[in-house]
Amino acid sequence: MAVLCHAVQIGHQKVSLVIVKKGFFVKSKVSHLNQDLILRGAIAAVAGWIFVYALGSASTEFMAHKFRAQGELGPYLAKESDFAAPVASIEGVYAKLETCDAALSSIKTLLQPKEKRLKVARDCLAFSDDVLGRAPALSLANLVKALALAEIGLMVDARQALLLSELSAGSNISNAQRRAALWSSQFSDLSPAELDALQRDFVRLAAQDSGTAWLAGQYSKGAGMRIFMTEVIQTLPNARQIAFLDAVRRINE
Repeated sequence: MAVLCHAVQIGHQKVSLVIVKKGFFVKSKVSHLNQDLILRGAIAAVAGWIFVYALGSASTEFMAHKFRAQGELGPYLAKESDFAAPVASIEGVYAKLETCDAALSSIKTLLQPKEKRLKVARDCLAFSDDVLGRAPALSLANLVKALALAEIGLMVDARQALLLSELSAGSNISNAQRRAALWSSQFSDLSPAELDALQRDFVRLAAQDSGTAWLAGQYSKGAGMRIFMTEVIQTLPNARQIAFLDAVRRINE
């Protein structure tokens, strides 16, 4: 049985530590401890805990803000919208990127006049470029840039931004779906690197039921990508292959 014994005195006295653990005996002496150093260490420890707590609180608040912003089309549908305006916080940056993403991806976009769509695309492009100037590997910013470029009609540049978005992407299903949808519209022209990236997004989507349902819908729309998609699905664990087949079956019933 492990036993840990401390004999500690503060000030200019000796400090002895006796530790008995699994039959081993260790004894060490530290002389002339300085009380001020101990006090400073305690203060630093408290400050560290305060920082960690504040960081955790900010992270929680940011995630809540991020999810509220997703799908929010208020600024887009308003009479005046300025997506290019700068923001002062990390939370604000992500919220605006999410709003741009939603505005450029939503079916409601098709209901807007072309001039309005182009204005939003240009503003979102300017904002994403500003963000990427400071954080060039930010996946969501590259995705927004790709969607904006596609709306403007610059598909070659849009596909390059998609590649950059996928390279630093996590497991976010919504972002993977938007990349896959844009790539799928250009499927016959995709390079080997783009096909590899599309395959990775298909794998991300197939890992969850919501993504699997979307893939099944794309599979059932036409034969254009069926061979490619089938090859990707065959690389998945059996359970995910079965989930995909079940989703396709439900659509075709």
